Amino acid sequence: MLSMIGLPVEPIGGVMWGIILISIIMWGLILRCYWSLFQFSSQAQAQSLLSARSQYPSLGLAEQALLIQGWLSQISLHLQKGLAEVRLFVRVLPMLGLLGTVDGMMRCFARLNSDDILQAVSDGISQAMLTTLAGLVAALSGMYFAYHLKRRNQHLLAKLKQQLECYEN
Repeated sequence: MLSMIGLPVEPIGGVMWGIILISIIMWGLILRCYWSLFQFSSQAQAQSLLSARSQYPSLGLAEQALLIQGWLSQISLHLQKGLAEVRLFVRVLPMLGLLGTVDGMMRCFARLNSDDILQAVSDGISQAMLTTLAGLVAALSGMYFAYHLKRRNQHLLAKLKQQLECYEN
């Protein structure tokens, strides 16, 4: 595609493969987090917790509050699975893009003594800019979805807490 518009195309380097691999893993984790959120966002989850709470009729209000808090903590931990890794990948991807930039520039400088200097320089710079762009785009998209998931998780937990406390009395 790039060669059709006159841009030089080299085989994808190791840094670019690393960006692609980490991006695929990151997107798999993001999809898994959305799936967990979808599973817990149903009204049936609050109903199942309410029915489980009814199994403990002898608990006082303080003990019921602790029981509810424990359940909400377990749900929160379940919803958080994978988000720490996504945040880590969001931090790593721009660094890989920068590594690809340095690698591309080093290739560019190494080929300066070749016959076709313009081709050597343009190949190195195109690789440098492509890896930088790929790392930044992947990191920014991951950052947005990690923040969105965090906010949706907080909203779901607040909603569940409100539903459970509403039936407490």
